Amino acid sequence: MKQRSIQFSALLIIFLFSGIGSALAEPSGSFLPANVTVGNMSVIINYSGTGFRPGDTVNITADFNTSVAGAKISITDNPNLFGANLVGANNVNLVGADLPTDALMTSLGDNELGGNSFGYDFQIPEDLSGSLGVDISPLDSEGNSIYPSDSEGNLLDDADFSDLDGFGVDPYIEIISPDSEFAGESCVDFNFSAYDDYAGQAGSQIIYTFWLDGVQKNNGVITSGAYKQLQFELDDGSHTWEVKTKDSLGEHTSGTRTLYVDTECPSVTLISPQDCFNQVIGATQFNFTCEDALAAQYSDLDLSYTLYIDGEPAEDLYGDMLSGDVFSGDVFTGNTLSTTKPGVPVTREIELADGAHNWSVSVEDGAGNSVTSEVRKFYVDLNGFTVSLSTPNGGYVSANPTFNFTVTGNTENNWDSWIGEESVVPGAGLPFDYQLLVDGKEVKGSCDCDCDCDEGYSDDEGDNDCTVGCTEEDCDESCLAVGKDMYSVKAAVADGVNKNWTVIITDRTTGKTYQPTVKHFSVDSVDPACVANLNVRDAFGSTSWYSIRDYPGLVVSWKANTDSDLRPTEPYEVYISTSKPSCIEDMQKVDTSGSETHTDGSTTPNQKLENSSVTDLCIEALDGKDIVYGKDYWVAVIARDNASNYNDAFSMCGPVQTYEDMDLTLEEGWNLKSVPKSLVASSACPESAFGNGSTVLYWDGSCWQFPETIEPCKGYWVYTKEPCVTNVKFRGMSGDCTNPDVPASLELTPGWHIIGHTSANAAAWSLTLASLNDFDSDLAEDYRFSNLITYSQGEGWGGIIPGVDYDFGTEGQLSESDSSPVAALQSYGYMVPGQGYWIFMKDEGIYASIENVYNLDIDQNTGDTTDDTIDDGTGDIDFPDDISDL
Repeated sequence: MKQRSIQFSALLIIFLFSGIGSALAEPSGSFLPANVTVGNMSVIINYSGTGFRPGDTVNITADFNTSVAGAKISITDNPNLFGANLVGANNVNLVGADLPTDALMTSLGDNELGGNSFGYDFQIPEDLSGSLGVDISPLDSEGNSIYPSDSEGNLLDDADFSDLDGFGVDPYIEIISPDSEFAGESCVDFNFSAYDDYAGQAGSQIIYTFWLDGVQKNNGVITSGAYKQLQFELDDGSHTWEVKTKDSLGEHTSGTRTLYVDTECPSVTLISPQDCFNQVIGATQFNFTCEDALAAQYSDLDLSYTLYIDGEPAEDLYGDMLSGDVFSGDVFTGNTLSTTKPGVPVTREIELADGAHNWSVSVEDGAGNSVTSEVRKFYVDLNGFTVSLSTPNGGYVSANPTFNFTVTGNTENNWDSWIGEESVVPGAGLPFDYQLLVDGKEVKGSCDCDCDCDEGYSDDEGDNDCTVGCTEEDCDESCLAVGKDMYSVKAAVADGVNKNWTVIITDRTTGKTYQPTVKHFSVDSVDPACVANLNVRDAFGSTSWYSIRDYPGLVVSWKANTDSDLRPTEPYEVYISTSKPSCIEDMQKVDTSGSETHTDGSTTPNQKLENSSVTDLCIEALDGKDIVYGKDYWVAVIARDNASNYNDAFSMCGPVQTYEDMDLTLEEGWNLKSVPKSLVASSACPESAFGNGSTVLYWDGSCWQFPETIEPCKGYWVYTKEPCVTNVKFRGMSGDCTNPDVPASLELTPGWHIIGHTSANAAAWSLTLASLNDFDSDLAEDYRFSNLITYSQGEGWGGIIPGVDYDFGTEGQLSESDSSPVAALQSYGYMVPGQGYWIFMKDEGIYASIENVYNLDIDQNTGDTTDDTIDDGTGDIDFPDDISDL
């Protein structure tokens, strides 16, 4: 294992940049040693010398903890810390020595560590500014590297020792700009600084001269550490420049540097493939030439280019798949740029997957000026197409059927080399023509394509306008290209049985044709007859003598269609709309699968239209939402034949509404009746509410009246000659801008009045008449009335007196089937919907409806109802036996 006190591969960093002056107070430098351990070996690296400025000599020693035969040293440019060096830059003529690589160190003999030491004297180049690294390796007697071992005796795979600690001193001259050998503008800034911080010279004056193209352009004096900026207008071309200084230690130079001024953009000429080229065999060759006026003048200047395939750098997509006869200096780097000489043709060869592609080239000169060529489109079609028919495939179709087929590129041969999106369709974008054949003859049709008649074909898979030839008069199959999941062609076909069809696909790129095996179908263009006797009505609720259970619903029924070619399963379709439709497409199809989901998430069974004999169903919900009381609906029913034809003149009813309703049962003779809620106008007259020929009377507290409108809170004497059952519909919230209703109430004066129960469920009289109790107590004096009685023909009269302690519930159970409103009041203390009641008022009062504030949950949640609850209507009922529980 490698154990390092600093880092593996002893890298001594020498920083030569502005700002580190504390170590420069003395002419000679010394720094803390670096102790580096690798496995079972360690080395202490020391360095000292006359100084650490350009031109100074650094004495580097390596003290090993074990004896080695020799050691070698490499000093490298290290731009990773505190900026890049100028050492090794191709625009600097170095004055100092080159940086040593694998140089042998001088033996210095044994040391106190139990090993031996080696030394090396390094003269810092005159124009260095930045950091250096030192790399030391131990050697055996034959000059081979010695590899340390770990604690288990295993040899490690590296024999280098590195120190990454920094040791920095100031340079004599620091160049700020230009920071490269290129300038992209004619106005060039030259910015530099000079230093002289030795031997008490801090803040001293330094003489400088600036040379441009061999001519002294500027001179003067600057303070050590200050910056000097000069600016010159330069022509395009090659220029040389140099900064020279003179301080207390002598003369110094930045070295002669080369600067290329280039303000013009390069150019690129695409040679091949040509626009809309068809590649039908082998790899695709890309040929182009880059030009640049400045690079053409100087042989050491190159141009960088990037080849783009389908908008992405070719190197990123294809990597090693790139090949071909290219300029010998062409090397792909990490940023996908390659280099070439101006005017030298470049050739790149790539194996591409079948499909529509495009290519372009961008070129950049050393100054950063760049240009991108035009984008050319081309097609690769090596493997051809795969064509398959989809539908129709057996069965019946209409007179203008849609023929569906697929066209994809073949995946053989080179498809495995494709690099890109996995979902890309093979051969995407390749254009083709089609012919539709029915019974062996061509049938003209129109295709479902994506076409712009002015610009040509445009598809998500890429623009392909160069192959279309699409005109405003003929904008159909000429737009087809590989890339869609399915191609659809509509055509008029005569009626017939067991016809066959296929398509002939012509590959525009290669001219090859493809014709899959035929499929069969039958055509029926005659619409079935409209359904007859369509009827839509409100779905009636379920009414018992003590409760009303209702849900919004519309019952739809019709006469069975007698056409012989109706669809064998689900031949009927039911549609609904909240506005008057102009066609069946304006309506919503009703789910006839056999169940409905309601607003509360519950599911109820419904009629399934399995065959032509099932001709009715009830609509209670749409898309998981209950339909709404009092809202207008239009309902239509159509019949479909084997070809899914239906008659456009379909049967429809509307507007229709659904209401909350109840049945009123009247015995022969006098009946004491009421309604719990306000009625719709069509049910509100006495004749509609209680039947034609009935006599209806209302006592208003002082005299009898013949009412014109039946209202909640009031009770009525109703006389009928024969027993009958009527159905009344309750008025819901207004669906238009008419004023909403005020909850029902009735002003009562002292004396006798007829009132009605105002809930859809049986409720204790104390709850129903709570508005007539001043203090919500059972004391007689707190009630504004003293008597509450009712009547039925089968039971006679009965009632209660507030304040009297009745033993409710002692008479046993009440039957659901046997109407017992008198017993419900007298024996159980309950008032029931639809029943009328006489009440004697001690004082005037207002009777308020409990229509919207009461349901059975109140009774069932106010006391122990384990044994005494009203059941759900499936059997006998027990009313609570103690009124105090309510």
